[in-house]
Amino acid sequence: MVVTSLLIFGVLLYIFVLTNYFHSINYGKGTLYYNFNKGGECSLEIDGKINGSLEDAFHDILKKSGQYDCKSYQLSLNSGGGNMAIAMRLGDIIKSKDMTTIVLDKCKSSCMYLFISGKTRIASKYSVLGMHQPADVDTGVCITPISIPKNNPDYFKGLQQYVDARLGHKAGEFYTNKDNLASCKEMLQIDNEEFQRNGIIKTLTDD
Repeated sequence: MVVTSLLIFGVLLYIFVLTNYFHSINYGKGTLYYNFNKGGECSLEIDGKINGSLEDAFHDILKKSGQYDCKSYQLSLNSGGGNMAIAMRLGDIIKSKDMTTIVLDKCKSSCMYLFISGKTRIASKYSVLGMHQPADVDTGVCITPISIPKNNPDYFKGLQQYVDARLGHKAGEFYTNKDNLASCKEMLQIDNEEFQRNGIIKTLTDD
């Protein structure tokens, strides 16, 4: 009887793994998890740094998702940030596919540009959202409204347009004002309830 029960459990577990298990791709300084099912509900999770290796893996996985006719995407984020330009390019993809973005652990620095690109944005009241001024990739110097890169004088105008396209102008202004409160060498932790009140988080969960 015990042996039979174990065999049944093993078969059920095997079926569950085949149909629900998150596959994964390791990239430089992180892992990208994914699960696509025939019902059209597709899930991804970024766990690690935002960099060129992630961008390549993200494109590869989305190509794979084309075989499953994904009707919706959920993207979970657990990242301390990374390359800003890459984050913004990934944000364009997230926005174009109307993804739902979810943060249950942490999303800091450039990761926030992935989060705000979600059509629906969900965060746990226990999650850590962190922001700071951007840094010049070449020099590492903080970019502020009074120290704009000479080779990109419209930097903040373009950044505001990017944010407004995702959050609307009122919430977008609130967001960029918060972004400039801490230098690029620091990290400002945002109060999640304040973020919800101002339209950055759409749903705040107790998870």
